Amino acid sequence: MLQLDATPIRTIIRSQPGLVVLRNGRVIDKRAYADFPSVEAVNAYLRSLPQLQPQAPSATRTYLLWAWAALLFLAFLRFWARKLHLTVHLHTKKRLHSTK
Repeated sequence: MLQLDATPIRTIIRSQPGLVVLRNGRVIDKRAYADFPSVEAVNAYLRSLPQLQPQAPSATRTYLLWAWAALLFLAFLRFWARKLHLTVHLHTKKRLHSTK
């Protein structure tokens, strides 16, 4: 048994009263009052619901994650190269001014 505010419950169920079956935090089935299973048929109803299989991350999600990581790495390299160039430039400029 879970408790929520009234608005999310109404949004999920969309009927008054309603039944929502959750398994591992996922909505498996939603029923309006007219479609409730009888008390005798509850066990059969629950057994007839699909079992959840663990899902591997999709290839698209994996590729997008790698692309994002590559862009982040390239941005870091660009920042580091600019900082290094500025440091070298300042040291060179400092040496030029000190020799004059």
